[in-house]
Amino acid sequence: SPTLSFSNVHVNETQLCDVPKMTQHISVYMLCYVTISYFTPILIMVINYVRIIRCQLKYVRPGHRNYQEQENDQLKKRKFIRMLITITCIYLLITWPFFAVLAGMAISRMSLRQIRAQGVGYYLVAYSSFISTFSINVINPFIYFKFDYNIRKRLRATCRSLIHQCQCHRP
Repeated sequence: SPTLSFSNVHVNETQLCDVPKMTQHISVYMLCYVTISYFTPILIMVINYVRIIRCQLKYVRPGHRNYQEQENDQLKKRKFIRMLITITCIYLLITWPFFAVLAGMAISRMSLRQIRAQGVGYYLVAYSSFISTFSINVINPFIYFKFDYNIRKRLRATCRSLIHQCQCHRP
């Protein structure tokens, strides 16, 4: 992370990784980091997903289709759109606290140690925001297993293959 370049420990508290000296330059850097690392990707995702959703809603499958086939197509479109919205919202909700804390630290020019001095509750919110953002790496595969049929199908096939291989190699 680029924040490592100015992160350090306090002289009398070596267990806490922090930004001991929150200068104006570091504050500006952190606000730019939040903008580039959070708001820009979110904006790009939203713009592209809106475009995809519009295309999905306008698309009409060629050929003569009966009522049931048209209903199935509409159901698939709704499921796909719901999946895009759900995945985006989960990402937003999980990562937002971290970037909100970084922006708050930059605006207030307060280090984690100073936040902890304001109250343990504030510190726990800040600390848990770091954990929640890094947990996205663990949560992402489960989200895709839940919403993507092809990934789920491939995972099942891989698991069956591994189980079969293990059973074949038993004495």
